Amino acid sequence: MYDMFEDKVEEDTGLTKVTEEGPKSIGRYVKRMLSLKKRIARTEAVLSERKAKLEKIENEILPDLMMEYDTDGWRIPSTGEKIILSDVVRASIPTKKGILKTKGDQKLDLIVKRNRDLEWLKANGLGSIIKNEININVGKDQEQKKDILNALDKVGVDASVDESVHPGTLVSTIKELLKNGEDVPADHFNLYIGKTVKISKK
Repeated sequence: MYDMFEDKVEEDTGLTKVTEEGPKSIGRYVKRMLSLKKRIARTEAVLSERKAKLEKIENEILPDLMMEYDTDGWRIPSTGEKIILSDVVRASIPTKKGILKTKGDQKLDLIVKRNRDLEWLKANGLGSIIKNEININVGKDQEQKKDILNALDKVGVDASVDESVHPGTLVSTIKELLKNGEDVPADHFNLYIGKTVKISKK
């Protein structure tokens, strides 16, 4: 059978069995394992390349063409699907999980960006969208957070607070700020403002 990229994969019903050939059988399966790893790497590389091409068409080529011809919709006669031009806003804050997976100078950059973005939200009256977690989620209540930390400290428990912002909440907040004409620093939140196309079957 063939995978999605027409890379032939051999079927083997005995992968879980090591025959009496012993070392020869092990060696054969090791070679097959390495071969499959290489095939997977090639497949992932092709998939990554195709995703990049799709993103370019969705966010650059088609939006530019539709704006050039002054249209926000284009119906495909053969299928009835409609391509709709729409605004898109993307925003994100580096997560602690993502930072932990990063190494070197890039890790330090992400820490700086995360702290800077969280501080910007607080300084601009948007601290309420920041969640505070002490093993359990204590939500947006800053006083409650302080009370819990103080209570834990009194009984000798060392606790730390993890601050985070839900991705959907961040995007909707940034959209609302932009809609109201508020200034959002372009170098914050990995901010992207542009056009994209979506497919509608109606």
